[in-house]
Amino acid sequence: IKRNIQPLFAELCSGGFAVGHNGNLTNGRALRRQLVRQGCLFQSTTDTEVMLHLVARSKKPRFVDRFIEGLRALEGAYSFVGLTNKKLVTNHDAFGYFIDRYGFTFVGSIIPSFDSSAELSAADLTDLVAAIKAEGVTAVFSESSLPAKTAKTIADEAKVKVVAGESALYGDGLGPKGSAGATYLQMMRHNASTIV
Repeated sequence: IKRNIQPLFAELCSGGFAVGHNGNLTNGRALRRQLVRQGCLFQSTTDTEVMLHLVARSKKPRFVDRFIEGLRALEGAYSFVGLTNKKLVTNHDAFGYFIDRYGFTFVGSIIPSFDSSAELSAADLTDLVAAIKAEGVTAVFSESSLPAKTAKTIADEAKVKVVAGESALYGDGLGPKGSAGATYLQMMRHNASTIV
């Protein structure tokens, strides 16, 4: 069983949460013992899971405040990245791996297949705008390798923001040297921080 592979994912009362970390928690074992005494069940042997439980047990109303409260309980030298359930609208369905791995909800795509020459019909566009409004989506994400015109039109119709230009996601390939998507790790970091 591969139970220590990061990121770790848990379904919390506020929705899904994935977390990964690097570094050393000098109080990780003590926090784990305390959380176990309080009834927490651990599925891994990593300190990363301590953060999942700290966030889950927080009484703060906003997720970001729960995450910060968890970080404040930790001691040591470390870095954490966390992802929450998000509703995603992208240029096309190339982000299925990301959606599946991190528990996102896929609301729709501007291009209805992996074929970048495919186009939405007028009815498809109307349905996508309606889905964006019904699901409470707050942004439409364009991709660096595709024109953002349709994404901007849909975002305008749905009255949400569009993420395009230098902030656009890298979906079909890496970006040019020196860009936020120049390497695979940079691309993943950029996409995750842009979406979250």
